[in-house]
Amino acid sequence: MIPWLGQWTWQNPIAITLTCRKKHRRERGIFPSATLDDVKQNLRHVLNRVNNNKDIFGNQGKRGEKRLQVVTVVEQNLDGRYHFHLQVDVPPGKTPDFLASIIELEWKKSCWGDRINHTQPVRDNGWLMYMLKLPTKRDYDLQIDVDDFHQTKNS
Repeated sequence: MIPWLGQWTWQNPIAITLTCRKKHRRERGIFPSATLDDVKQNLRHVLNRVNNNKDIFGNQGKRGEKRLQVVTVVEQNLDGRYHFHLQVDVPPGKTPDFLASIIELEWKKSCWGDRINHTQPVRDNGWLMYMLKLPTKRDYDLQIDVDDFHQTKNS
């Protein structure tokens, strides 16, 4: 595991797997395949929308004062379909089911979002170890989506 990641403090983390559409319909019937940049930008957009949701952080999310603590890793299946593994810390006063429902809603509305395959509480570092499994990463440095990592200030 990335050493500094093991030092993060998690209060109430959940594990989420988000599957991307393999292709997307655009104007004039063109169906381009997703690129790594497409799906990473899509996830960033979804996380921004979740952070800006007033039901999560109120106005503090919109002002950028609060954000979800999240670690994201992207993988590509043998058939070319991308998916993300996330560990997200549920904000105080919110339930894992509530947060997962907001993420699912925003994911399904997004350009490349398809479905949520997996949501469950995280009990130890096992999920992070699974997310960061080296043998399955063709381009390890590209798969660890550090652009979408966010550690909360109090962690």
